[in-house]
Amino acid sequence: MCRRLYICFTLLLFFFSIAFGDTTSNIVISGEGYYGKVINNITDLVSLETKNISIAELNFSKQTQGRAYWHQYYFYPKVGVSCLAGYLQQNALGNVYSIFPTFSLQNHQKRPWQFYIKGGLGLAYFSNFYHRTSNNENLFIGSSITAHANLKLGISKQVSSKVKINAFGSALHFSNGHVQVPNYGINVVSAGIGLEYSFAPYKKQSFTIEDTVSNIESKWLKNARLAIGIHELAGTHTAIGGTKYPIYAGSFYLSKQYRPVSIFHVGMHYNYYVSYYDFIIHGEILDDKPVLNASNVILFAGQEYLFGKFSFVLQGGINVFSPFNTKLRKLGNSPGNIKKFLGYAISNKLGIQYYLKPPDKSTKNNLFMGMYIKANFGQADFIEYGLGYVF
Repeated sequence: MCRRLYICFTLLLFFFSIAFGDTTSNIVISGEGYYGKVINNITDLVSLETKNISIAELNFSKQTQGRAYWHQYYFYPKVGVSCLAGYLQQNALGNVYSIFPTFSLQNHQKRPWQFYIKGGLGLAYFSNFYHRTSNNENLFIGSSITAHANLKLGISKQVSSKVKINAFGSALHFSNGHVQVPNYGINVVSAGIGLEYSFAPYKKQSFTIEDTVSNIESKWLKNARLAIGIHELAGTHTAIGGTKYPIYAGSFYLSKQYRPVSIFHVGMHYNYYVSYYDFIIHGEILDDKPVLNASNVILFAGQEYLFGKFSFVLQGGINVFSPFNTKLRKLGNSPGNIKKFLGYAISNKLGIQYYLKPPDKSTKNNLFMGMYIKANFGQADFIEYGLGYVF
């Protein structure tokens, strides 16, 4: 089941990159090398000594020219795909390889140095992941396949009509979304340099934005979504090798588009954890009303950024009903631990959605599908896939 979920994730990201690249734009190739430090985020255990990491990245992208409306509203970004290889300089961690779509915002003003920000979200493969006998030191990564997030902030200088040099700082994150523990994840901070070649001469972009505000649906719209997720019932490292359980989820929320590329959300998530139910009926805790006590209700607000038929979703909320986790916190005897309290109280979700019809042209009566990572105050809880409707 996990492999099928990851295959769907890969396909979704592939089509996401294809949608970004739907343009007659100029092709740009860049190569980058960066060097950084793996941050040891295992504070409650004696862990292996973390080392530095050396990374090489090759990127293929297109400079948008304004063919789609969102090109203009994001100031003509570069969109493409990157391939990354990293050497973690630690036998327990091995090497990492990744492929991910990228999105780069840049300053097009003609200055000697130009600022840019570049992000990507994709999949990574680890050569050495946790194994209880052959590699039990690696508590960071419990599976060969993980999600990978990549963020860069840098400056670039054009040295010829087709060549630029780049310097940047970056942050990288690797995690399997709690599908398989241990899953502390790997966080990296680094700095690097790169060289970029454009097949056509660089030119200054025009920032003329068409008046599409009149096409925005000013009313609040209703949204409903059903989803299924998967995770292991455990902490980030305990109960290794446990059963993988489904989570059944539903959401109802209101949305309002206030810019051609921006939609605001406010609403409620409901999650039913089969793992909690199984734990309860075996008489461990909360032995009455197992269905109710295995439920979770979250009130949330969020933001959606549109890219044609695709969108990127960010949501944050508060757990207003979570009896299972409330009981666990009390049994853990940690009422004064602010970090653990926030982990039980705060919920985050980010994801990618695909609409049947472009939301900027057909805001109502629209079907969408999506992939999301749900977290508790930044700690991954589960990966989910959903189908929804705007009415």
